[in-house]
Amino acid sequence: MLIESVSGMRGVIGKDLRPDIIIDRALRFAKYTNGKKFLLARDTRKSGEAISQLVKGALCFYGFDVFDAGIIPTPTALLYIREHDLDGGFIITASHNPKDYNGIKFVLRDGSFPLNWNKNEYPIFSGDMGDVHKVEDAVDYHIKKVLKNNEKTGKKLRICVDTNNGAAYSALFRLLTAMGHDVVALNNAPSGIFVHNPEPKKEHLLELDLLLKQKACDLGFGTDPDADRLITGISEVGILSEEYTLPLAIIGYGSGDYVVVNYSTSMLSDYAARKIGAKIVKTKVGEANVVSKMKEINAHLGGEGNGGVIFSHINSARDSLVGAFYITKLAEKGILKDIVLSFPVYYLVKEKIKLTEQIDIFRLKSALNADFISEEDGLYFEWPDAWLHVRKSNTEPIIRIYAESTAEERAKDLIKRAVSLLS
Repeated sequence: MLIESVSGMRGVIGKDLRPDIIIDRALRFAKYTNGKKFLLARDTRKSGEAISQLVKGALCFYGFDVFDAGIIPTPTALLYIREHDLDGGFIITASHNPKDYNGIKFVLRDGSFPLNWNKNEYPIFSGDMGDVHKVEDAVDYHIKKVLKNNEKTGKKLRICVDTNNGAAYSALFRLLTAMGHDVVALNNAPSGIFVHNPEPKKEHLLELDLLLKQKACDLGFGTDPDADRLITGISEVGILSEEYTLPLAIIGYGSGDYVVVNYSTSMLSDYAARKIGAKIVKTKVGEANVVSKMKEINAHLGGEGNGGVIFSHINSARDSLVGAFYITKLAEKGILKDIVLSFPVYYLVKEKIKLTEQIDIFRLKSALNADFISEEDGLYFEWPDAWLHVRKSNTEPIIRIYAESTAEERAKDLIKRAVSLLS
């Protein structure tokens, strides 16, 4: 099943994602932008080079200029497009999906993902071939942009990073080293061979978790293959839930009027927003939706509970380097562990069921009473002590069902009721 959403286009290589579809969508998007110059980037997946060549060849054939950055993090590509007068871009990645998937994230000239775009028009062949330019300074540019906010504070740390042989293999290591820390790299080659499940979750980063619990390092970070998601761990405690990434970065930044998150984000982010005196604003799941809402209300802080940190004063995109920077600043001060232990305890339960034509999530509306119900993104129910979010995934053929509460049994019961009503 080829999935096309605000997260771009992705599917199983050779089955859903075929050369004809790749070329068709690339050319239609180039036409849609009315642009001439496009950045081309990718993560480390084995299929990425072949897809890159298809996109590059098709664009050049129709007279578009390609600026080929090779393997770089997705947030690096978005920042580079926005700040180097390019008309858009194509990032070849399937993000956290398994290795047999790949896809394309389509990027507008402002470095954002389109909420929707018109696929009806196709470019006209003019006979003039486009040019290819090599981009070699994108990661350097990204690191310098993040480090503009750096002040030498606190102690030198030993930091372990696991990029799972993905696109952050160079960038995250170099950023933390430039901050003056001793960095130990795990699974840190651009091979595209994922040593563990590519979704950055506690249960997938067992090696990093063990090193932290054994106090072999003070701080740990893990990323997904295209480096827009970040997970954090601390000495003695081990890997934290991905839901801690955004709230810790918010507190590390320290101020703001608004924090924009999606409906499926933990109440930990609500707590962090209150700590810095900011108001939480919720919107639909998907980076493009969060960025759009941030622009609408002029919010500088935002993100998603999957480990996505969006701080627009540096980069209007989920950015693992930005998240790592601000969390590291807390660790330098020696207060990171105390902050983690001070958070309230919330129980977030995540479930998913296969998407079928028979499922109608809106049957839940009449079955569940809530203080607040939103239909902006599937169905979202909110009570004083809990919330439930049920929606179709943007990236997989599944229905996601998330519930969170101050009581574990309450969250589990909400999940069970939702699954039962949908079955």
